[in-house]
Amino acid sequence: MRFMKVAVDVRYVRKKPAGIGSYVRAIATRMPALAPDIEFSYFANPDFRDVFGARANLHVEAASGDPQGPMTMLAPGRLFSTDGFDVFHSPQNILGRGIRARTVVTVHDLMWVLHPRLAERSAVLRTLGMPLFGGGARYALKHASRLIAVSQATADEMVRYDASLTPRIDVIPNAVDPFFAPAGDSAVSRSAAAKILATNAPYFLVLGASQPYKDHPAALRAFAAVAKHDERLVLVQRRGAKSALYALALELGIASRVVWRDSLSREEVLILLQSATALIHPSRLEGFGLPVLEAMASGCPVVATDIPALREVLGDASMLAQLDDIPALGRAMRQIADQESLRSDLRARGLVRAKDFDWDRSAAQTIDVYRRAARQ
Repeated sequence: MRFMKVAVDVRYVRKKPAGIGSYVRAIATRMPALAPDIEFSYFANPDFRDVFGARANLHVEAASGDPQGPMTMLAPGRLFSTDGFDVFHSPQNILGRGIRARTVVTVHDLMWVLHPRLAERSAVLRTLGMPLFGGGARYALKHASRLIAVSQATADEMVRYDASLTPRIDVIPNAVDPFFAPAGDSAVSRSAAAKILATNAPYFLVLGASQPYKDHPAALRAFAAVAKHDERLVLVQRRGAKSALYALALELGIASRVVWRDSLSREEVLILLQSATALIHPSRLEGFGLPVLEAMASGCPVVATDIPALREVLGDASMLAQLDDIPALGRAMRQIADQESLRSDLRARGLVRAKDFDWDRSAAQTIDVYRRAARQ
């Protein structure tokens, strides 16, 4: 009996944390055990070959290059060989030319295709990125055997872009790692958070790089409008000498109450989630919104913008504000901070909601997509 052979590009698993990297690592570590009848080959970052476990049906090969770089898109065969495989999975939006197998591409969003101004603030970098990220995504949409959308919201946007994609789309949501869980002892977690932040003041938390689609200025403006003097806004990102966010904090008169942290470990991020008054996530566009799911699983209330992907993930377990409605965002922050009963209700709802998202199920559904792709 001949086993099906599947190759997966897992180079997004690397030192710098990223949402796509979390997704790739989660499904890649689970799939070999779930499908012993499939021979898996992973093309991995040379420094991260040992994170996927050891299985008889798994081979991990070192591969160089950026998973979303020019070589990956234009000449992937120079980085790794897909000869002899039934299916090749690109889990990062783009598809390279000349793949000699049926192909599966995970589409996290169509930002570089439809909304490049939200993807990159710099006009120069945006001009350079559009042929690569936008072109690679368009090529994937046109040529992939199967397309995995990480949310129904992303699938809907794909269909609006091109209705003919519908038969090739499978919706498989992201999930949350069991690592993200409420604090066993809230006092211990608060003490640990105070050490990380060098303050024991209550705080709102903002996660993610400061790209236009995240709209972190909205969080600063809402905080400035409603926060009490002893409250802090924590941004987990680099400030930089000429940071536009820092300049805005100075303009709003809240620079002394904004705490900047970068290069935090996964454990430190969990501690901050466990002890935050709320996660503030004012995104203008998301394909899924993994931070809000991780927050719910950690027992952290969420205030977010009312956009399709976040509404889909959060359900009724958060407070939502309309885009560009800074007063509404601020009112939601103030309500959560002032009402312990509301915080407790949102924590309870969030923990229940987070259980609807399971990586084992997502990995199993991904394997089903491989089987369908191989039959095409």
